[in-house]
Amino acid sequence: MTARGGYGIAWRVVLVILVLGAIAVGLLHTTDLETELPREEATPPGEVSYTAPDTISVRVLNGAGVNGLAWSVQRFLLSFRDSVVFLAPGDPANADRMSYQETVVASRRKDLSAAMTVAERLWLGKENVVWELPAPGEETEVDVVLYLGEDLGEKHRLLVPYGSHQ
Repeated sequence: MTARGGYGIAWRVVLVILVLGAIAVGLLHTTDLETELPREEATPPGEVSYTAPDTISVRVLNGAGVNGLAWSVQRFLLSFRDSVVFLAPGDPANADRMSYQETVVASRRKDLSAAMTVAERLWLGKENVVWELPAPGEETEVDVVLYLGEDLGEKHRLLVPYGSHQ
């Protein structure tokens, strides 16, 4: 003991050892938790994860200038008889212009799953999918608007349905 009634340097050494021990235990415990927690499977970069809805309503617009393309694509989508049912509330029509180089799959919903499903069925990539959300308060009658481009015009003959696609 020192003249002041304390233990002097021994007390300080014990206190420092306790603090360092507490820090070490905290770090080790955090590391153990990180290795024990199951990690979710991450979606690889460049891929989009989605679950296809049961029903998708689509408006098909011809922007490629290929006669009959919109009818063929609409019939092609309606011919699927699997986990997704496609609906087309209106007849196919012409787009605002006939100069679409690539097909645009425009989602009218915040959720892109319907648009991604349409793109997949037409052999298109995620780069063809965009949002085209209605104005606030405006109702939309379809989930997806499909602006057909020349890329699908080149596949026109593949899109004529010859029975159900599964």
